[in-house]
Amino acid sequence: NFNLNSKVVDFYVNAGFNWNKMQHDNYTDRYSFMPGTDPVRSDTLGFLNTFVNGNNKGYGFYGRTGLDFHLTDVHTLSVYGSIYYGEWGYENTNNYTDVIWATKDTLQYHRSNTNKAPHPSYSATLEHLWEIDKIGSELRSSVEYSGHENNGDYYYTQKFDYASGSRRAPEYYQIQRRDGESNRLLIKSDYTQKIGSNMKVEAGIYGSWNKRFSPSRTWNMEGSDSLLQQYNDFGYQECIAALYATYGAKWGGFSMSLGLRGEYTFTQVTTRDDEKMDYQVTDTGYFKVYPTAFLGYDFGEGNELQANYTRRINRPRGRQLNSFRDMSDSTNISFGNPYLEPEISSAVELNYIKSWTEHVLSIGAYYRFSDNCIERVRYLDDNNVMNSTFENLAKKQSAGLEIVSKNKFANWVNMTTTLNGYYSNMAEVYYDVYGTGNPVKLYEKTNSFSWSVRVMLNFLIPYGMTAQLTGQYRSSNLVAQGKSSDQYTIDFGFRKSFLDHKLNLALSIRDILNSRKWASTTWGDNFWQYSEHTPHGTQFKLTLTYNFGNAGGEKKMKKRGGMEGGGGMDDEGMGDYE
Repeated sequence: NFNLNSKVVDFYVNAGFNWNKMQHDNYTDRYSFMPGTDPVRSDTLGFLNTFVNGNNKGYGFYGRTGLDFHLTDVHTLSVYGSIYYGEWGYENTNNYTDVIWATKDTLQYHRSNTNKAPHPSYSATLEHLWEIDKIGSELRSSVEYSGHENNGDYYYTQKFDYASGSRRAPEYYQIQRRDGESNRLLIKSDYTQKIGSNMKVEAGIYGSWNKRFSPSRTWNMEGSDSLLQQYNDFGYQECIAALYATYGAKWGGFSMSLGLRGEYTFTQVTTRDDEKMDYQVTDTGYFKVYPTAFLGYDFGEGNELQANYTRRINRPRGRQLNSFRDMSDSTNISFGNPYLEPEISSAVELNYIKSWTEHVLSIGAYYRFSDNCIERVRYLDDNNVMNSTFENLAKKQSAGLEIVSKNKFANWVNMTTTLNGYYSNMAEVYYDVYGTGNPVKLYEKTNSFSWSVRVMLNFLIPYGMTAQLTGQYRSSNLVAQGKSSDQYTIDFGFRKSFLDHKLNLALSIRDILNSRKWASTTWGDNFWQYSEHTPHGTQFKLTLTYNFGNAGGEKKMKKRGGMEGGGGMDDEGMGDYE
């Protein structure tokens, strides 16, 4: 990091390099029921075990730079940007054991997957700040453009190993070419007007344009010949135009904030499965309103009561939308749904906060309701292949209690504890499995209780050292067509400063007990499946940073909040140690 600060210009530049290597494991047990199709063939129960072992590795170079020009005492023009280039890849081996239960007919085969792809990206921002008065009124406007590419070849080789009966696994060699490009333009302006010391008005305008194009091709290779097996072109454009306004005030112990955001969204999806076909174009537009309200009263002597209401939108992103079919596992084909609609959530919360000199206790009750929930849906086809995609399936609601305690036991140690328990309900899940326009019920209406706990300890150690220890547990949780398993982790971070804080050394250890994994149990009319994914095991990260230049550091021009909202008592955790 290099920083240069003066009365007229502030300048910073940051350059870095990272290298990663991570191992991962996947484990799946699936029982499937295949009904007989004629009087001769009887019903069949099948069992499939899949074990995947692999590693991800890669490197990347990145750089950031920025200039703040202080045109006058109240006007600042900023230009900043970033660039990144990296190459990442993986090597996986999938081992399959396929058994027909009645006859014990056993088939074993394996599939090898390799990939290496470049990932360049960039961004550039122009921003203007007008500090209207000395009490915090300002006008902040910016234009940002960014781009990202992800292009690469994926190689799949499947080999037959063993069979106790007459069945044989198909052997083949496939090459899949995936290209991806995304671009984003963001324009926004945020106005803040302070009225005395106890009132504030905020208003803003926001516009964004996102474009993605992701073509993919899959070839079956037979000697020197190739046969195009799969073709997919996917394009997605999203335009958002929004206005928002908030009013906040405080009178004595009473405080309030009222906000309203109106937003129009237009999306265009283009797809085709054959280069000789015309694109299928689907346009969608919708207008939504998102109100927020916050009320609070300070009773004095460290007692405060808060009530708030929020309405938010969760838009589908990335792989949830892309219709590309991931064939890295021939028994589990996953793909996105370009026709997903956004998920709308509303929440009502009531919080009581008690503060002492060294301690804070917050007790909050909440009710949350989500409509048009985006959930992963699975179904088994006639070839005994699991298909996985995303759908707007159900309504979900939850009610719970959250307790947050912040305690300073001494000058050198403090602890934050968060305990959350909630009761959730999900409506029936229907999905048009066969594309006939007649959805079938995949899952009955379900109720469940879940809870989680998180404890974070921060230590201030002499000689410029700090440390952090974080432990968390999450119980089983409700998902469409099943449930996720419980999960617990412990993380550790350490930081040491040298040379008057110019040189900083940070060490983070993620998942000390190697317990971080995602596991789920799902079922349908003709299958039951348990899946377990261990992402990378214990992860060590060592960061060395040296700061050049005069005091002042990198100036943070971007203002958080505005259109996005958010907040809460939860801490960020390991941020300073990474």
